[in-house]
Amino acid sequence: MAGHDASIVEIDGPWTHRMVSAGGTRFHVVVAGEGPLVLLLHGFPQFWWSWHHQVVSLAAAGYRVAAVDLRGYGGSDKPPRGYDLVTLAADAAGLVRALGEANACVVGHDWGGLLGWTMAVQHPKTVNRLAVVGAPHPLRLRRAVLTDPRGQAWAARHTAAFQVPVLPEKRLVRDDAALVGRLLRDWSGPGFPDERTESLARRAFQIPGVAHCAMEYHRWLVRSLARPDGLRYARRMRAQIHVPTLQLHGALDRCTLPATAQGSGRYVTAPYRWKLIDGAGHFPHQERPEAFDAHLLGWLADPEPEQLTMRDRDTEGRARNARPRDAYGRPLPHGATGVPTMPDDLDPDPARGLALAQRLLDEDRPFHAHEVLEAVWKAAPPDERELWRALAQIAVGVTHLRRGNPRGARALLVRATDSLAAWTSDAPHGIDAAGIVRTTRALLARPDVELTPDTPVTLRLTA
Repeated sequence: MAGHDASIVEIDGPWTHRMVSAGGTRFHVVVAGEGPLVLLLHGFPQFWWSWHHQVVSLAAAGYRVAAVDLRGYGGSDKPPRGYDLVTLAADAAGLVRALGEANACVVGHDWGGLLGWTMAVQHPKTVNRLAVVGAPHPLRLRRAVLTDPRGQAWAARHTAAFQVPVLPEKRLVRDDAALVGRLLRDWSGPGFPDERTESLARRAFQIPGVAHCAMEYHRWLVRSLARPDGLRYARRMRAQIHVPTLQLHGALDRCTLPATAQGSGRYVTAPYRWKLIDGAGHFPHQERPEAFDAHLLGWLADPEPEQLTMRDRDTEGRARNARPRDAYGRPLPHGATGVPTMPDDLDPDPARGLALAQRLLDEDRPFHAHEVLEAVWKAAPPDERELWRALAQIAVGVTHLRRGNPRGARALLVRATDSLAAWTSDAPHGIDAAGIVRTTRALLARPDVELTPDTPVTLRLTA
């Protein structure tokens, strides 16, 4: 059977296809949007297309998105070696720099998630946030496979089968790569994959070299366990991760069991969130894209998630009582006296939310006003969410100003004001969108030297 040319992965859409060189290897990257960089790393048995929903939604939300074909996949180079997590993480870190950025939010699924965990330890300066999907921390995965033979070890039995030379590659591409389609169905929830997704994945695995390269990932994972390189990797991965981390997992995942992924937060000292997506299997970003995007975009919209009312963790990963905060949301030492925080279950209706947020703004507590507006945003009907999101971002922009971060304040206020400008003629609930826009634009007209923590800001949310 003849294979397919790599050009089949250059699928038309609201994005651009590029070849980007990093560390001597060329990568096929799909880019869209403008703003902070979000790097999307796919898993097995897929290619960049697995992120096509998020390429569109993230670009629309104000981010610059780059979805890459990993080494050996799709339109990227297929060198004979380099399929260990250390080299793959260096690939991804090099891509961030090659795309002109010092760091990025890294979002990885399956193997891309293992890559993300590794980047956060071995290249921490290139990762400003980490979101992992269907991927436990590598040490958590190793332990589960070794100690749970009827659970995770059985769920990962395909990896054991892939250790045989040559035959797995032949099985993957046999009968028009039927095995690829079967793996997608076996690991997902009901209704996935759709016909187009399965067809594209099967065709992408018939590109010459892809099946072999994909097997090399799995072979390194097992064969390195007792080798010096694998032992060095395991020791290095015991280090704590110091970037905010979001972990998303499908409740029906039969490839990487939810019980295996849970507990990965013990390796994260920064704020950590765990979200289980109901009705989804191993591919929640494709099976339930709306629910997935709500979690991801909501987390990305929090400019400083470490300032949210989350629990700190001790050295064993156990939750501690939340630290007190000052009026601008900055953490204080345990035992210090801070201002009252918002309750975790805050869910006000629009009228009460506006009234409470206005009171907090009048008290010069913009961070807490942001928490209130965010709670309304998350409960708002879909046609109002961008309005409430813009209001919450404006409150965070003022928070940055009060913390002495004029650059961050300006970036957020520009984005939020542009979004709010669409509501100046018909904002609901008596919101004075036009007045807020005038106030923020007058603030933005000031040079940075005049944007200080003491700059007066008077925001009136309603007319």
